Amino acid sequence: MASWSEFAAAAPALAERVQERFDAHKHKTMATLRKDGSPRISGTECQFEDGELWIGSMWKAVKALDLQRDPRYAMHSATEDNSRIRDEMMQRLDYFRAHPEQIGKRIKELNEEWDIERALATGSSCLSLLGLALGLRRHRRWLGLAIGVQSFYLQHSIQGWCPPLPMLRRLGFRTPMEIELERAALKDIREGVSENPAPPGGLDCGIGRQVRAEEIH
Repeated sequence: MASWSEFAAAAPALAERVQERFDAHKHKTMATLRKDGSPRISGTECQFEDGELWIGSMWKAVKALDLQRDPRYAMHSATEDNSRIRDEMMQRLDYFRAHPEQIGKRIKELNEEWDIERALATGSSCLSLLGLALGLRRHRRWLGLAIGVQSFYLQHSIQGWCPPLPMLRRLGFRTPMEIELERAALKDIREGVSENPAPPGGLDCGIGRQVRAEEIH
């Protein structure tokens, strides 16, 4: 696997743009592979030092164990809305690490949360029906509303994006993957607490060390 310095030497202009995107936001999303080959999504932070890309990780974190087994991974930065949604989730996870007894209630809330796909599909259906009803009862020009809305939804189905999506993101709607990421993280916290209960004198968690993203041994 090529290192960051090798990539930067081969495509310096692209490497500069990628580094600018990564440096713009603190939190990143990292995908690693589980033992069964399915993806695991984890939060992480990264930095560029000595010409290489580094991530921060506890030495027995599941993402670090994944990378020791299989070095393939994907890392994503965030837009402003994505960063805000991500930061809010990280704050909630910090809270539930201190209050694990409330995790069950939060998971139930996540099971009922509307994701952005559901919100888009519901909004598309409602506006299309409204356009059809007004077109039949008032004026045919209202049929353009149904046609326009369904055109946007078709665009979303083909390209994965349409104009209403940024507005829904600003309203706080999350993707199914973001909701599942929080649910999985909460389950990991709960399992960690049940498997490693804190001793009476408290728990010293230590300090995570830095490891190079493509060379975890």
